[in-house]
Amino acid sequence: LSESGQLAASYGRDQTLRLWNPIGGRELRQMVVPGAALTGMCFDPAEQVLMGGRVDGRITFWNTSTGSEVMKNNGASYPGGLNGISLTPGGGTLLIDGLDSKPRKQVQQWNVTDGKYKIGLLGVIDEMDAWKFSPDAKRVFGINRRSLTSVPSNTLTAWNASNGALIKTYPQSGIISDYVV
Repeated sequence: LSESGQLAASYGRDQTLRLWNPIGGRELRQMVVPGAALTGMCFDPAEQVLMGGRVDGRITFWNTSTGSEVMKNNGASYPGGLNGISLTPGGGTLLIDGLDSKPRKQVQQWNVTDGKYKIGLLGVIDEMDAWKFSPDAKRVFGINRRSLTSVPSNTLTAWNASNGALIKTYPQSGIISDYVV
């Protein structure tokens, strides 16, 4: 769902990306997304671009008015695939959760304007997901729903978005299903 609530996007097994008017429930357009499945999507703040991360590591940007691709990367940074993407409030930085060639978990920030790498988050473990930026874009949060390592499960963790340093881990009793920042 876009920030204003004026656009929604869905993707299904039929490899079709659909844009919707969520208020009236009307489908606005369809785009066929051949190849690797989408694992996450987000709109830019102006709702002119929809970004989609793919299971093969590529990220594609679509024009929401025309449905045409406006930019994509080749997935070289994430050959192990993407788990999800998130955009800062204001839209300048894209957070990408993926796997490198080892495969190791990599959570990195990229400049949306020029597509260049900014910084990675330190101390990220494989089981973390559900990434969100704070409203001021100064912190990044992720949750660990389960743990296969010595890090406790059911934790919410915060990082400094400007330098990638771990700030704090917040324990939670019970399974974390979602959170807001």
